[in-house]
Amino acid sequence: MSKVTELLAKHSVESAELEAALEQLLTTAESKSTDGIPKGRFNEVIRERNELKADVEELNAKITGLETKISDSKVKLTEAKAIKDELDSFKNKAFNESKSVWLDKSKLFDVAEDDKKYPDIQKIKSDFIFKEKPEDYTEEDIAQNLNMLKPYEKIGYFGDNYTPPDIDDKRSQGGGDKTKVADPLDMLPE
Repeated sequence: MSKVTELLAKHSVESAELEAALEQLLTTAESKSTDGIPKGRFNEVIRERNELKADVEELNAKITGLETKISDSKVKLTEAKAIKDELDSFKNKAFNESKSVWLDKSKLFDVAEDDKKYPDIQKIKSDFIFKEKPEDYTEEDIAQNLNMLKPYEKIGYFGDNYTPPDIDDKRSQGGGDKTKVADPLDMLPE
């Protein structure tokens, strides 16, 4: 506004009316447009742009955080896969060992018809699971067969093929050995 006053003073125009009219005209022009855009709409667009810019920055920060989480998750997933592979390896090894034991013990059921044990073995053979191919056995089949076989082995059902369990305790080996087993209380410090 001071520029309008200076301009009028420079040209020796002293009209308060003219000065007021020019000021009003300039104020109206400024409020109505900025480069051809109404000032109110211009301010609204700027505010919306600033809000959207803030939203974009917030979303970029979230994306960065999520990318970090994804990276951490990938590392954990890789570690979990390694552990799973190791566990599968142990399970596979245990299964193969159990299968080998069962395949050995299944030979106990291969008795000739003229053998005196044949009728007794045929009585229990139907309780067990037999497959034509070793690879057809499942873990459950092997576990069930081995568990069912234990009592028969303990009582010597198969005769000479029975081997007693490997137990250190002399009392379990039978016979007249009256060896006294040490009392655990004797081992305590006095």
